[in-house]
Amino acid sequence: QLHEFEATALSGRRVDFSGFAGKPVLFINVASDEAHGQVDRAIAALREKYATLEVVLWPSDEFGNEELPSDQIAAFVARYGLSADGEDRCTVMAKATVGGTDAHPLWQAIVAAMPGRPVDWNFAAWVLFDGTGAPVGRWGFSLQDIGNASFLSQLEAALARLSQQ
Repeated sequence: QLHEFEATALSGRRVDFSGFAGKPVLFINVASDEAHGQVDRAIAALREKYATLEVVLWPSDEFGNEELPSDQIAAFVARYGLSADGEDRCTVMAKATVGGTDAHPLWQAIVAAMPGRPVDWNFAAWVLFDGTGAPVGRWGFSLQDIGNASFLSQLEAALARLSQQ
C-alpha cells in the first residue's frame, strides 16, 4: 500500500504518501536529460488531462548515469511545465535506487505487488495507484523497445476508469 510509505523529495522535504489518499498517483522512475524531454511533455499532458492526478517522479543514477546532478533536476522538469516539490500535483523525489535488492523499500513493494519484469532502465516503471493506495497497473518502456510509448493508451484507459469512480 502506497499510503504506508514515506520518502524524501528532491527539496529535502519528507513526503508522507498517506497525504495522497483519495487521489490517483502515477509513479515514474525517470531520467532528466535532453534525450527524454518528449517523455516529460507526455507526463505534463497526462497531469493536465486528469485534474486529480498526482505525479511522482523518481530519479535514479543506476541506469547509465543519465540523470542530471540533483541541483539541476528541478529547473529541467520546470521547462516541461512540471513542478518539483508538490506544487501543481507533481513531486520529484530525491535520487534513489529503484531496481534490485538495494532499491528503496517503496520500489521493492511496487515490484512485489506488480511482478513481471524488473525496473531495469529509466522510464521502465509507470505505476498507477488508486485513491486507496493500491497499485492498479504498471507500464513502461523496455530495454528492447526504448521509445515505444504504445502503453500510454493503456495507462490513459486506467486513468479514465479511476476518474469515473
